[in-house]
Amino acid sequence: MTSLMKAKAYGGGLVVVNMEMLKNSERLVGATIFNQLFCLEDETPWSPGKLDVDDDGHLTILLQYHITAREWFHFINFLQLGFTEHYIVSYSPGLTQSAAYKKLFLQSLDRFYFQEIPAKFGPIPALDEFYESIINIEEEKKINRNPLSPSEDNGLLFNWDINLNYGSPIQLNKDLPDEYKWSYMNNASNPNVTVWRQKKS
Repeated sequence: MTSLMKAKAYGGGLVVVNMEMLKNSERLVGATIFNQLFCLEDETPWSPGKLDVDDDGHLTILLQYHITAREWFHFINFLQLGFTEHYIVSYSPGLTQSAAYKKLFLQSLDRFYFQEIPAKFGPIPALDEFYESIINIEEEKKINRNPLSPSEDNGLLFNWDINLNYGSPIQLNKDLPDEYKWSYMNNASNPNVTVWRQKKS
């Protein structure tokens, strides 16, 4: 098998498949199903042994698995760059990040991860790690860092108490560093109830 081959894409067109690049890609380490289907590893009882080609010598695997030229290019870009389309505009420091671009990136990533090559040939550990890191970044941004009540403390960053029934704040704060002292929070919903919070260590 030559290093550079052409493959028929689903929906029409031909794409180049660089077998040598795929075989040496660090981002395909552990991608057992992909590597076996593309004959990049030693044969196993269930691996195809060789890739199917048509009468013109073009690979048919993309056609068989309904993978378009765009989906293939999207996947190859990830293998070469380590991120997916729209990532740079959405997350690069110093660039103005618009909510529209962020939404476009997240929608594109979800489509890529759940409907395209990763869904058909996964798991692909490097891609799973990338996807999880983006989800973690987005979840982290949703955490309220300065909640004014227990119901706003979606990150569970603070201990909460009403009226500090087990001691006065002065006594409790005496031996605590400033960052972890109990502090009074204005309770707008019920001024008769005193709410205190303390940052968790």
